[in-house]
Amino acid sequence: MWKPIRKFLNDIHLYAGLTCGLIVIVVCLSGTIYVYNTEIRETADSERYFVEVFGERCLWMN
Repeated sequence: MWKPIRKFLNDIHLYAGLTCGLIVIVVCLSGTIYVYNTEIRETADSERYFVEVFGERCLWMN
C-alpha cells in the first residue's frame, strides 16, 4: 500500500525540485545580467569605450 504512495510523493518531490531549481537559475542569471549590465555593454561594444592618451605622463603627479 505504501509503495505506490511513496513513489508518487517521490516523483512529485523530484519534479517540483527540478522546476524550482530551473526558476532559481533563471532568476540568478537575469539578476547577474542586470547587475553587470554596464560591464557587459562595455565589453560587447569595446570600440566605443576607450581612452586616448595625449602627451606624456607626468611623473610628479603619482
